[in-house]
Formats: sequence, structure tokens, C-alpha cells
Amino acid sequence: MNLKDLKSIKLEQGKALMANSVSLPKEPQNGSLCFVKSKRFLKELFEGIERNQAKDLGLIVPEDLWSAEKKNLSAHKSFTWVATTKNFDQAMIDVSKVFYDQKFEGIQHLVDGRQLGTCEIDPSAEISQNVFLGDNVKIAEGVKLYPGCVVGSNVSIGAGTILFPNVTIYSFTKIGSQCRIHSGVVIGGDGFGYNFIEGMHKKVWHFGGVEIGNDVEIGANTTIDMGTFTPTKIGEGSKLDDQVMIAHNVQLGRGVVICGHTGCAGSSVIGDFTFISGNCSISNDTKVGSGCQVAGATIVTKDIPDGQTVAGYPATDIKEWRRSIIHFQKQGQRS
Repeated sequence: MNLKDLKSIKLEQGKALMANSVSLPKEPQNGSLCFVKSKRFLKELFEGIERNQAKDLGLIVPEDLWSAEKKNLSAHKSFTWVATTKNFDQAMIDVSKVFYDQKFEGIQHLVDGRQLGTCEIDPSAEISQNVFLGDNVKIAEGVKLYPGCVVGSNVSIGAGTILFPNVTIYSFTKIGSQCRIHSGVVIGGDGFGYNFIEGMHKKVWHFGGVEIGNDVEIGANTTIDMGTFTPTKIGEGSKLDDQVMIAHNVQLGRGVVICGHTGCAGSSVIGDFTFISGNCSISNDTKVGSGCQVAGATIVTKDIPDGQTVAGYPATDIKEWRRSIIHFQKQGQRS
């Protein structure tokens, strides 16, 4: 894709503003572009490039970061071009809109894919009346779709998966096999992402989709937002209770359990086989390690190491939290 017409960015190095996709600094992909706002994220990008052996990258940075890091960026062989911007937030909006429009261009959202002849449905699938299937939907063997389900364009549903009544699956969602998705679930809606510019909240356009592994169960009225530029992911064997909120770019590992009324904010990461109790809040960009346990009503505001059990606000090792509770109770009795 050519971004030459965008006035919010200026080419500083290279011949053309070309990119196949947008990727996150921590996971750069060949031929993609990355937004890097600060030295912290630039360090993440360099580490990601080394880890992924990424090449042919484009890079958009603020003018002051370019001035400070010009020598390092110019010498780095992974970048085919570098562009700067005076308004980083506006550049992100402009670029995301270009990619969003391209991804959804030409898709028929209002006519059932069965009428269009673009659906691939295994003969063994059971599809109730009053189900809408979008353009280019793929339904594997043994799938069951109950009344009122809406499946958007370019969605794939794996073998044996069940969608109970009134489930809504937005476009560009991949659902694995043997999943159970209960009534009222919404998967793939836009992430809640806005940049405040000139006194207005302006939309960052999301097109990353959602990927759900095999053997996942999702409780009633849970919502899972699509990723901004890359997919929100729910790992194999994970179980989500009713009314759980999974925001854009969240990454759940394998076998994660999340109880009701818990919210995972944008770009948070939950490791394999971690158990999160009800009414918890996981702050954005935080990582809860593998094999952790998070007690009910805990608020996680910083990274939690593997295998730790935490409670309270802010999340603290549960033994320390219990000691503090006993201490405060004794203080209250004395007063």
C-alpha cells in the first residue's frame, strides 16, 4: 500500500511510503510499518526485529525522536523507509483509516453469503432459521448455529463449534474447533481507541480481527474487541465466564480461566493456565505471568511474575496482603 498522499507524515529516508500491513513494535512483521512514539518503544522494536528477523520495515516516528535517533535509524538495515510526523496521534488515525478502508473495500455486508454464493459450509453443519452469514464465511463440519446468530464476512468457524442464540461475530474473526460460545456474546467489535486532538476524540481505526483457539468456552454477554492492527487472541482451552470484557490487542495464553465481571484492558497479556477470579481489573499494557492466581476484586496495575498469587489494590502477593489486612484490623480495634 502506498501512503504517499498522507499529509500528516513526511518521508525522511527511503524512496516510497509502502507497507503491506501495520505491526506492533514488539512483534514486527516483514514488509509492515511500525509506529514508534518514544525511546522505550524504539528499544522494543529493535528487540523485536532481532527476535523475528524482520526486514523491509517502514517506520513512523515523531520529529524529535528522529532528530535524537537519526544516526541509529539511518544505519539500521531493516528499515526501507522512515517517516516523521509533527502530530503522532493524527498520523496514527490517518494511516489506520487507509488500511481499514482497504481491508473492508468491496465486502458485501448486507446480503447473506449463501445468496452471494461465497460461503463454504460443510454439509454436516446445522444452521437454524434466522441466522445471517456474511460474505466469504467458512463453516466446518459439525458446527451448530442457533437462531439469531450473525456471522460477519471473512469469518471461519472450526469443527464442532456451537454458537448459542443471538451471538454476533464481526468480520475477520477466526474461531477454532470444539468451542462453545453462549448467548449475547459479541466478538470482534471495534476496540475503544481514540486520540484527543484539537478538543475532539478522534477514532483510531481497528482492523486487526480476533483469533480464538480450539476448545474455548465463552460465557453469556462477554465481549471481545478486535485488535487495532494485529489480532486479539484467546488461547486454546481458555474459559471465560459471563460478562467478561476483553479489550483490543489482549493476548490470553492457553488454559486461562477468567471469572465474571472481570475486565482486561487494551494490550494486556495473560500467561498460560492463569486463573483470574471475578470482579478483577487488569490494566492496559500489563502482563500477568503463567500459572498465576488473581483473587477476587484485585486490581492489577503492574506486571505479575509467573506462578504468583495476588490480591488487593494494587495487586500484592497474597501473603503480604493478608498480613496488611490483619495489621489494619488490629489498628482499627485499638482506635
